[in-house]
Parts: sequence; C-alpha cells; structure tokens
Amino acid sequence: VAVNAGDLYGGESARLVFDVEVTSTSETRDPSDPSDPDNPSNPGDPGNPDDPDDPSKPGNPGNPGGRPEGPGIEGGTLGETPTDEWERDHPMVPDPDDPDGPLIPGDPVEPAEKPEAGTPFVPTVPWPELEDELVSTPPAADPDMPPVLPANPKLEDDADGPADVKVAKTAENLDRGDGTTRVGDTVRYTVTLSNAKAHTMWYGAVIRDEIPKGLEPLAGTIRLTAPSGAEVEVPDSAYDPATRVLAVTAGDLAGGRTAVLTFECEVTEDALGADIGNVATAHGTRPSDADPSEVAPGATRPAPGEPFEPSEGWDAFLKDNPGLANPDVAYPEGTDSKGGVQPAAEQDDEDNGSGKGNSKTRIKLAQTGDDLLGAAVALALAAAAAAAVLIVLALRRRRERRERHTGQW
Repeated sequence: VAVNAGDLYGGESARLVFDVEVTSTSETRDPSDPSDPDNPSNPGDPGNPDDPDDPSKPGNPGNPGGRPEGPGIEGGTLGETPTDEWERDHPMVPDPDDPDGPLIPGDPVEPAEKPEAGTPFVPTVPWPELEDELVSTPPAADPDMPPVLPANPKLEDDADGPADVKVAKTAENLDRGDGTTRVGDTVRYTVTLSNAKAHTMWYGAVIRDEIPKGLEPLAGTIRLTAPSGAEVEVPDSAYDPATRVLAVTAGDLAGGRTAVLTFECEVTEDALGADIGNVATAHGTRPSDADPSEVAPGATRPAPGEPFEPSEGWDAFLKDNPGLANPDVAYPEGTDSKGGVQPAAEQDDEDNGSGKGNSKTRIKLAQTGDDLLGAAVALALAAAAAAAVLIVLALRRRRERRERHTGQW
C-alpha cells in the first residue's frame, strides 16, 4: 500500500488508515505456493530484488518481502528534504568556463506538478532503488499487536457442508488374501487424520486408539507420517497394555495437510466369537480456544510421533476434549460386529519353517516398582531356601562322621 501524503511541514502530520481482511498466516500457507507474498520466487512481489543473494533486500530468504517476523504490518515513509528538491529543480550541468571541471547548478527547470495528497503513489523505479534515493524512516510495527492466529476448522457437518477435520481408519490382513482372518494373523491398521480447510489450524492434534481384546499391538510397528510429510518411528511406549490405549501426538494440523498413523496387531484367541471392530479418535485445539502465548511463532510445540499421555488423566482429558471418531468401524477381512475370526490353520500352527508367528513380539506391560520388588523377594526366598538345604546337608554329614568315629572306639 503506497499513498502520496504531500508536503509535510514542521508541526504537521499525516495519517494513513486502511482495513484488511486476514486470509492466511505464514504457518498455514504452502511454502511452495508462487502466489504467497512471502515466497521470494513470487514474480508479482514488487519487493523481489535483482540480487537474490542479498539478505538485506526485501523479498530475499533472509528478509522475505521486507516483512517483519513479529506481529503486525510493517510501515514506513519516504520523502525528500528541501535541499533534495532544490537540487532536483536545478540540474547540474558542465561549467561553460571550465568544461572539464566539476558540474555546477544550471538554470532552474519548471518544477513538476506535485501529486495530490491521498492519491496512489506509483514508483517510477524499483523500490530498492527508490529507497536508496529518498530519505526513509525505519520500518515500524505495533509492538502490542497480538499474534494473528489461523481460522477455526469446522469439526462437525452442518447445513453448509461436511466437517473440515476428519478421521478415517482401515484394516488390512498382512498374512492372507482369501477374505478370512485367523488367530495368529497380523492386521495392519491405518488411521488418517485430515484437515481440508485452507488457512485453518487444529493445534496439538492427538490420535487415540483403544485396542479391543483379541488384538495385541506388535513391537516396532508403530509409524506416523507427520503433517509435514516426515515419517517418524513411534516408541512402543505409546501403547499402554494396562489400559489398552494407543495414543500418539500428531502435531499441529494446518489446512490442506494430513497425519497418518499405522500400527500392526496380532489376532489372538480372545478374538474368536468377539467383536474386534476398531474405532480411532482424534483430539485437538481450535485457534479460538488456544492460548496465544503457546502457539505464537517461536513457541515450543509438541513433536509429532511422541507418545501422548494427558497429565490430568484420560477421563478428564476426554471430558474436556471430546474429539472426533472414524464414522466407519474398521474390521479385518471376514469379520464384523458378530465376530468372524477363525481358528488358526494347521499350516500356521506348524509354522512351515518360515518363522511366522514366532517372530511376532507383542508390546508388553512395563515392569513397575512393585513387580521388580516382587521378583527380588522371590529371588531372596529362593536363595534362603537353597542356603537352608545346604545347612541341613552339612549338619547331616557332620553327624555321620561323628557316629563313625564313636563306633571305632
């Protein structure tokens, strides 16, 4: 925005006021989008410099578009001093008495008509050159301007259309393709969390899955594709065998991005005749509900792929964060709400030398302090019992030797 303010004499002031609509934020824009005004490759940005390696020039990676990294819109002024104006109206010419000497002021020229205050200012040279020629004030921004946050995504279907944030889940039997699922099979689950609305954000998204009995998550199989596209190996500790809850931090989910969680489970005998349908839920915070200090640029954010455990406990967390669920329950092939899991086939029991089944390691319940204490007590008792046996044997041998000596006399 560039506007002519006119001549500004001492004691006078000029004030420019304009309204804008917030349409996006730097964290919700696609960095490769050529229409992004902060993208140095944007040909429509008048701040793009001729020298792409000079970080001091507007439009370069070190100073994209000349815009501030902090809150607010940066503004500044350009102008001339009276001396600059006099020199412009009195162009320098060669001295007729000394053609090879320095230039001297020539006859005044008809001054150009000054633009009317309030009219658009259109530069006749590139902005960087203009800033070098004119007197400029340091860029200024409102230090009290709060951070601009993205818009809220829609979490529920309404009359205007479907929800922006959705959860989908699928199940795939990795051991057979005959349309059945048997005890001992491995099932891979894929949970996809997506946000379809551009320039919105769902902060601190979490994917939670309560694993039904009959399915046991396998160690080393939990993976997350973060909203950035990076693939992350999730620690096995994201699954708690005591509560049967698998919970993983998905990260901040900007509009147009997805997070995908995959994990594998072994089908156990508890699945026979049981409903092993699986539902995943996702939980997050809308910008309107977020603490600006926690989500503003530069704030530390949860890392995608980290195990998630609410500090207030699951009951309180779910009450305050009801979340979203996949509408279609995920079932392995050949199963439904009435069951459908079949016993292991004979060739599966025999293993056929392939190692199938034996190579599967379930995620086990971590040992607690009580468990370790119990194990220590058991070892101590066993040691005491062994010591008692040794003492009894020693006493018996001593008595036998004494009896033999007594018989000799």
